[in-house]
This record gives sequence, structure tokens and C-alpha cells, in this order.
Amino acid sequence: MSKNPGDKHHLTQMAKLELMFHKDLGIDEFYKELIKFIDKNIPLAEGRPLTIKELLKVDDFTKSYFLNKTTVVERWITRAFVLGMLVEKRERMPQRPAIDIEQLPVRIKDAVKKYSLSPTETRALEWSHYQGGRSLVNATNDTTNRVGNLLFENLKEAKGHRAFRKALEEELFTDKGESGRNWKRVAISETNTALNQGYLATLKHGEFAMGYSMPDACDYCATHIKGKVYMVIDPNRVDLDYENLDPRTAKYRQISYIYSHAIWVGKSNIGRSSSPRKRKDPDIGNTPDNLEPREHHERWSPITPAHTRCRCRVIRINPDTMFVKDGKLEMKVMDEAGYKQWYERTIKPIKEQFELYGIKI
Repeated sequence: MSKNPGDKHHLTQMAKLELMFHKDLGIDEFYKELIKFIDKNIPLAEGRPLTIKELLKVDDFTKSYFLNKTTVVERWITRAFVLGMLVEKRERMPQRPAIDIEQLPVRIKDAVKKYSLSPTETRALEWSHYQGGRSLVNATNDTTNRVGNLLFENLKEAKGHRAFRKALEEELFTDKGESGRNWKRVAISETNTALNQGYLATLKHGEFAMGYSMPDACDYCATHIKGKVYMVIDPNRVDLDYENLDPRTAKYRQISYIYSHAIWVGKSNIGRSSSPRKRKDPDIGNTPDNLEPREHHERWSPITPAHTRCRCRVIRINPDTMFVKDGKLEMKVMDEAGYKQWYERTIKPIKEQFELYGIKI
């Protein structure tokens, strides 16, 4: 994995899990098999345009290879989800044995049976698997298009087999290639999403969690996740639908507050943007008179992971015995005055506001 913001790990098991997931996707094998397929079925040496039938053959080969990796996705997302659950339980009971990820279940049904998952936990695991499946399909479609474009450019300029191999290697195995970056994103993003979903699934409605970021976190996470405290809620008990509401209404402002101060299983930033402004006319550039503020439901809200390749996570805290100081957890008994100020400034307003909204804790 290349050095990017978020490359440092908070859990050694996650570093191993990400690498094993990426290896299991079989990018090396895909490269070898695709080269064999091209050599056999595509006349690169002739330098002529491909027929539609030939193009479809290449597309079908790529799609078939990666879409057959659904069991791989299930394996590593299930393990990441269970790892998140076990990490949370170890925090409550530190004497639990060490976690060996290779001994964790690889199927959703096996995880449900082995750990007696509740309906809520099962739905959270299924949601994680669904999200991983979407990422697999998106990355597959992108790789299919990229391979097709490489073939087109090769034939257009009559570069031949050797040049195609070199271009394909760069596309799949370096950060210069979009496909290579995409498959790394799948391995990193989906396992970390599943880990956080598994962790959140074990927390109770009304508990609190603190965002935990590594020193190399991006600017957004350093500002909005690191050391910030959020209430954990059950989304089935709270109305969270505000996309179609008038932003000027009290109901919209209420749900906006919940999104800004709470986290829950299934929360994500999919479809949202980190940019505070958007274009009025998509066909015109980012000129000052063509930009307007995004509404709250269009912008990122706090959740871990917050974005692709994000490795931030949350840690359950007990606001009656501990508090956050300079982004780190401190015990109340170590600084009673500091604790009181933090509680009055951070926890009390959230509790009061949620009670005002009729959210029972």
C-alpha cells in the first residue's frame, strides 16, 4: 500500500486484514490471465480497430473475473465486522484472549450462528456486505473501461503486445493507474467500514463514542473526527429523513443537529460532499457567481470511516467517569475541574437537545 494520509493503523489486525483482502482479489492473477486472453483472442499485431464482438469479449472477461470475487468480499467484510465487535468487547473485558483474524468466520450465516448476532447486528453485517458488493461492482466497471481504453490506445498507435503489457502493469500495479488505486480503495475502505459497523453494532442507544484518528489523518478527520464525541443512537428510533425537507424548517434543523452530533449503524457519507459549495449550473465552471452553499444533507457529516482510504474509528467512552482532553481520553479523577468544564460544554448540551427533540435515552 502506498504512503497516503491514513496509512498508519490503529489495529495491527486491520493492517493484516487489508493486505489479505487485497491479495485475495487476485490482481496479479487477473493480469496474467488477461494477457493470455488478449494474446489468444485479440489481434494486437494487426493494428486494426476491434469489432464490437471483440470488445465485448474483453469486457466480459474482466467483468466475469472480478464479479466472481463476491465470496472474497463476503469473507473479509465478515471478518472485519466481527473484528470490530470483538475489539469493542475486549475494551469492556480486557482479559479476553487475543484475536486471530484467520480463525474468524468467513460467511455471514456462520458469523450469525457463532456469535448469536441479534437482528440489529445481523442487519448491520448484511449492510456492510451490500456496501462492499457495490464497491466491487463499481471497481469492476471502472477496470473494464480502463482496460478497454488501453486496448483502444494501443491499437490506435499500433504499439503491439509489449507496450500493452507495460501499460497494463502501470494501470494495475502502480498508483499512476486508476484501477490499481481503486482496488486498494476497495480493500481499505470496505474493511474499515465493516470494522466500524461491527463496533457500532455492539454499542447501546444513548452511549457515547469518541473519534480516534492516527497522527497522519487528513485535515477533515483531524478537525471533525479526532477527539470529537458523539452520541450513539438506534436509527430505528429516530426520524433521520430530511433530504426532501425545506432547509428553513425547524424539522430540518433538528435532523441536521442529530447528524452533526450522533452516529449509528448504517450512517455513511455516500452521496455527500466535503466541499462546502456547489455549482448552480453544472455546465459552468467554479466561478464565484456560479457557486452556492451546499445544504446540510449534501455535506459530509461525522462518521468513521469518513471517506475512502480513511482508517479513523470510534472508541466507546463513559462520560460519567472519563473525558476528552487535547484529543485524548482522561479519567475524571485525574482532573475534576477539567472534567466538569468538558461535561458542561460537550455532553450536557447533546443530552438536553436530544431530550428536547423527544429522543429517549
